Amino acid sequence: MEKDYYDSLTPRQKREIELVGPKPTELQSGLTFDAQKYFKLTLHDYDSMEVVIASPIEKDPEFPYLWTQDVRIRSKNGFGAFIVTDYVFYSNSLGFWDEGHHDAAVRLSSEFLNDVSTGESPKPDTYSMTNTGEMTSWIRKGMPMSSVSREFGFPDDIIENESGTVFRYNAMDGYVLVYWRDIPESYQAVVSEWSVTKY
Repeated sequence: MEKDYYDSLTPRQKREIELVGPKPTELQSGLTFDAQKYFKLTLHDYDSMEVVIASPIEKDPEFPYLWTQDVRIRSKNGFGAFIVTDYVFYSNSLGFWDEGHHDAAVRLSSEFLNDVSTGESPKPDTYSMTNTGEMTSWIRKGMPMSSVSREFGFPDDIIENESGTVFRYNAMDGYVLVYWRDIPESYQAVVSEWSVTKY
């Protein structure tokens, strides 16, 4: 995205772009990486799974800040019999949800959109980690760790302590420790806290 165009957008428009995120990449099976991870976590016999239908990934017509995909699979149940099951998945930069958690997807996305800063300075719970000259990147509480990785790459150090696994990123004015937690309803991890240490 061109910097001049991005700078001309309102805070709300920037927030919408940040929310929907890039279109998920389809694997050779037609599934997204998140859908494949979902089936690995939830199926009784993942190795028996066959993808029958994986529709094109499109924006939800009712909630355009959500990507959606219909999937039909065939897999073995606990008795060894093959069953066919239909799924509907939703995703954006906040997470990945199955049909049973659609309301949570809409609620979290709406909260994200309505939490718009009207000024140029970052919110108190937000840290401006780096500026590439084109766009400022942010660390924010509740930000998916997948977005952190996409923005900043692999951490400079991984620390294990009583809080769990902590990622350390070097910044121009010091380094940032990023603490994260798992969100079961979205099958992902998000930033729970961050701290800055000056050099």
